[in-house]
Amino acid sequence: MYTLAKIQNKDTTETQKDHKNFENENPSLPELGVTSEVNNCQSEKSKLKSKEKGTFARILSVIFSWTAIQLFFSHHPFCETFDNHVFKIGKLRFCKGCFLSYPIAYTIPIIYFIWKAARSFLLFTPLWISNLWWFTIYTAIFTFITRYLGRRSMFANDLSKFIRGALAGFLFIIIISEIWYLKIIAAVALFGGMLYLSLKRGKEMQHTCNQCEYGGDFNNCPGWRDISEIFSTEKSESSLKKE
Repeated sequence: MYTLAKIQNKDTTETQKDHKNFENENPSLPELGVTSEVNNCQSEKSKLKSKEKGTFARILSVIFSWTAIQLFFSHHPFCETFDNHVFKIGKLRFCKGCFLSYPIAYTIPIIYFIWKAARSFLLFTPLWISNLWWFTIYTAIFTFITRYLGRRSMFANDLSKFIRGALAGFLFIIIISEIWYLKIIAAVALFGGMLYLSLKRGKEMQHTCNQCEYGGDFNNCPGWRDISEIFSTEKSESSLKKE
């Protein structure tokens, strides 16, 4: 019995030594699973980064494409039907409504801020109300008159856009210079008018496109085709990646 137990202890000791020698000769084997997981994680991160870079590059290519730049300035499709709504300078088309209204709308408040004489003149009260209110009332009246005449005259229509920009500039000065309830009235008039004009322009554009021979089919309409192709290409690429 003693001999048998001694032999078993000897076998156990030799087996443990063999295992220890095998581990010393192959130290990387126990870490193979962990190393593989780390490599897979790093690979997934690199793929995700490259995918994000590719998506960002495609977005930039769309934003800075020639078609997007033209649309940014024109705000109208590249169609002869809308030629009366844009100025043509070379291959660029500029929206008349924006380029006639916004410069004067910004210029009037800037002059008010930087030129003390202009500020004093506008705030001076010659009769009942200040000159600022007289200018606001007059530009509002002429805006409606020229807008009505613009149905028959393209010049009057363009002039109404310019006067409308001046009205926006005077309303902005009222917002920053008058008492609180007059500020509210001017703000409602200014931002309400801008919202109305935006909705009206969109509705009129949609009506014009629906009356066209292409029936508002933007994929086939020559005026919208380039724009539609950009976004349809981007959409198809993203759907393929999801699949």
